[in-house]
Amino acid sequence: AEIAGMDLTEPFGNDVFSELHDAFMEHLVLFFRGQTITPAQHVAFARRFGEIDPNPFVRPLELETLPDQPEVLNIVKDASDLSINFGGLWHHDVSHRERPNLGSVLVAREVPKAGGDTLWANQYLAYETLSDGLKAVLDGLDTVHTNRAWAPREAYGAHRSIKLYEDEIGRAHV
Repeated sequence: AEIAGMDLTEPFGNDVFSELHDAFMEHLVLFFRGQTITPAQHVAFARRFGEIDPNPFVRPLELETLPDQPEVLNIVKDASDLSINFGGLWHHDVSHRERPNLGSVLVAREVPKAGGDTLWANQYLAYETLSDGLKAVLDGLDTVHTNRAWAPREAYGAHRSIKLYEDEIGRAHV
């Protein structure tokens, strides 16, 4: 859902947050265009939704953080940077955890005219629109989630770990 007319640099009360939270739970992604929030405001907004993960799945890559806001990962790439295709694969953040995070709060400061897209997919809707026959096939299956395959061993070095979480297909995480 696109939230229009809201200035995230201004404080807002619990009643407004409740509406935002309800919209997030219904639509699973919210867009606030044209915002000029500071890193501190970014973190404060994210904290309204819950505790911020101190160890996001990208932490072993040692991405630059902001000195006063270590919760904010500063992802900067230019056209000549071929070192890491950050987020370039279809993925679900931290699905290998027993209780994955509720979500991420992203701020795009500068984006290319083409490419570099971040896309979202509603997996609840994907499941709901399957035929009853395919749902019956999937409902009895388990899946294994791991953080092993996405990053090369060199990216993690000694920090590389293999975390597994097995669950039923179709689990809820919110």
